[in-house]
Amino acid sequence: MVNEVDTPDFTRRVIIEYLGGFIGLEELAARLGSIIPWDMRGNIVLAESFETEETEWSLEANGGGSAITRQTRRKHSGNWGLKCVVDDVNFALTRAEKYITYSGNAKYALLAMFCFDDTCRRIELAFDLYTGSRKHEGRLRYQRPTKTLSYMPLGGGYTDFETDLTLGTDTFIWYPFILVWDGEAEEYIKAIVAGVEYPLAGIPLHTDDNTDPSYAVIRADCLELDDIGFTSYIDDIILAKNVP
Repeated sequence: MVNEVDTPDFTRRVIIEYLGGFIGLEELAARLGSIIPWDMRGNIVLAESFETEETEWSLEANGGGSAITRQTRRKHSGNWGLKCVVDDVNFALTRAEKYITYSGNAKYALLAMFCFDDTCRRIELAFDLYTGSRKHEGRLRYQRPTKTLSYMPLGGGYTDFETDLTLGTDTFIWYPFILVWDGEAEEYIKAIVAGVEYPLAGIPLHTDDNTDPSYAVIRADCLELDDIGFTSYIDDIILAKNVP
């Protein structure tokens, strides 16, 4: 079951700046042209548009000529975004990853803008949360050749929840990918992809006992499939806390 949601114009380009500390979603919406398609409550933990080289993000590439770089040709907001080139070799990928302070169990939403065409293979939005006693993992993966959206269930692996979604045309288009979860209940809440809401309420996150110090990792990946690569772009990665 999917629900159409009233989302704003995600192609709008506006200037975004790095937002330190906690602000309201209302203020972020004003700065970004109301890109947040959920109830305007909560706080921003992180907002990144890669406008500065002095970012604390780790940009990694694996396999052949794979590369991830800041660039100005295609960006969702501001003047900069990330270009992700995934080579035609096994296990090739690009990854934008950041370690941040874990700010406690709550309802969270993670958003990233991905831009790709019909050569897209696999993209993934992911988080790992370490509470000091538990590790929570969440994944939202899209595979264009199989038209599938998937999440990582309890026990690991991937489970498809959409099997007929075709994104990407013969030109590059920006798409919002959003994953919402409840850290206290250790459950997914929903995914929103390209303006369509997919209810995931009650589905457990992949969790394990873990006594590592509290911290969080968020990342956006682009991955090969069947040893076929592609080029895509990433911008505007946002983590919000205390969402409805």
